[in-house]
Amino acid sequence: MLKNLRTLRKYFRRYRRGMLAGVLFLLFCNACEVAIPPVIGMAVNSLRNLQAGGQLQGLKGVVDLTGYAPLQGIVFLVLAVIFVQLTRAVFSFLQRTFIVRISRRIECDLRVDYFAHLQKLPPSYYDNVKTGDLMARCTNDLLAVRMALGPCLMLIFNTLFISAGALIVMLVVKPDLALYVMIPLMVLPALTGLFGGPIRKRFQKIQEQFGDINIACQENFSGIRVIKAFVREEHERKKFRALNREYAIKNIALAKVRALFRPLLFLIVGIAFAVVYWMGSVKVIAGVMNIGELIMFEMYVGLLIFPMVALGWVVVLLQQADASMGRIKSVLEQSPTIFDRAEAEPLGDVAGEIESRNLTFTYPGCERPALAGVNLRIAAGSTVAIVGPAGSGKSTFVKLIARLYEVGENRLFIDGKDVTKVRLKDLRAAVGFVPQETFLFSDSIAANIKYGAPDADEEAVRRAADVSQISADVEQLREGYAQILGERGISLSGGQKQRVAIARAVILDAPILILDDALSSVDTHTEERILERLRDVMKRRTSIIISHRLSSIQYADNIVVIEDGRITEQGTHAELMKGGGFYAETYKRQQLEDSLLDL
Repeated sequence: MLKNLRTLRKYFRRYRRGMLAGVLFLLFCNACEVAIPPVIGMAVNSLRNLQAGGQLQGLKGVVDLTGYAPLQGIVFLVLAVIFVQLTRAVFSFLQRTFIVRISRRIECDLRVDYFAHLQKLPPSYYDNVKTGDLMARCTNDLLAVRMALGPCLMLIFNTLFISAGALIVMLVVKPDLALYVMIPLMVLPALTGLFGGPIRKRFQKIQEQFGDINIACQENFSGIRVIKAFVREEHERKKFRALNREYAIKNIALAKVRALFRPLLFLIVGIAFAVVYWMGSVKVIAGVMNIGELIMFEMYVGLLIFPMVALGWVVVLLQQADASMGRIKSVLEQSPTIFDRAEAEPLGDVAGEIESRNLTFTYPGCERPALAGVNLRIAAGSTVAIVGPAGSGKSTFVKLIARLYEVGENRLFIDGKDVTKVRLKDLRAAVGFVPQETFLFSDSIAANIKYGAPDADEEAVRRAADVSQISADVEQLREGYAQILGERGISLSGGQKQRVAIARAVILDAPILILDDALSSVDTHTEERILERLRDVMKRRTSIIISHRLSSIQYADNIVVIEDGRITEQGTHAELMKGGGFYAETYKRQQLEDSLLDL
């Protein structure tokens, strides 16, 4: 039971001293609360005896010790109650300060660990999960866990300490009556076990549905332009309304269980009250129990009301937190498939030679290999172009160079070193990568350009922007390089985003530069200017260019054609044109298309 919450033990160990202090303050607070009913009962008995003209009983010791008159003795007890309540308030403040503060710190640690773990997971993991669901686990689920760590924890200890203290005093004063009171209360554990399972299952379904709503929101906000362009607003509204209706149905299902649980708790407490009044009245009439003791018992049962009722809330919170922690745990238990091995060594100074030996790779969940037996050597400092039909494995090859997907041992080498046996940080720092899908952050243009080189100065940013031919566009903006971009750089065109991404790779000054179809959204003339400027940059590093526009890569030192995951041709532009294969046919067709467009 609550096996998922056991994962939090390591977090509690970090703050065990503070948690122990908080529990001790809570114990002192409960001790003060338990001490009040006997004092009130003593005062009631004394007043009754004085009213009847009898001797002072409950306060005799106090009067004898202090020399006070009987009435002054009662005042003394009233002041004692006030003092105990003030002390209780101080301890209550301290216990909440310690326990709630620690629950917030654990929440912070758990959120940081969750985010850090997501950073370690490979791109293949994100191929199969929804962003909105991951965000829901980091927000709504984590809130449910935090509620179990703070308020719920205090309620658990309050219930234990107050119940134990009250029952001990009741057993000492009137054991038989205390036992009668305990009979209905013993039903609570069975009731808790009966309702705990359904609450947990229903809450887990609620959280999963909330994740679906989060996914729908995230996709709608990100794709709002597509939705408007295809006039699908009403369709999306209906879909979102259906998701919310299902969310409401699942919440109502949970509310029904909780609505039954709470009245049953009140019923049990009410029975306990009835037992006290009935049995207590019989004992008072029989003369074996006084009014003060009856009032004390009544106060103790009243003291037990909140813990007993709160127990129902505790059960709900714990079951909800356990379900939520299970969702978070399912992410934390995902093992990173790409990591530094024990024998990983520094990459050192990189010349940039790249070699693949019988390289084969299959994406998870696919049967057909994306690459099959690829053997290729790229000389340090050379420029290599990779071309081929869509889906032939070009992008897969360059992703494996940066080890964005795991590659087998002794299959891919940089300067003769197996990429699986060098430190990931060194490997990726050696590669300036412009991926096929351009991603820009909601930040300034300058911040996006120097994302990989945060210490770069303004002059370096301008040089990189000049190489990628984005500088003229930036200078036309009101804020220039300080212009804040919209989400994913939506305020820029596709070609402008690609040029910013190229500048980001150029400023990194890595020994290996990879452009994965990075000029697809740029017009031909701009492409030529960018490549002309890039040639100076490429002279100092190993460059790999993937392009569907063959005219832009004819000056490469080596051109590699990949079809169906295999290398079918390679050589210079002149050599491949003589071969009459895929490259020559595609080049001639593109030249013909360009000629027709110029007419």
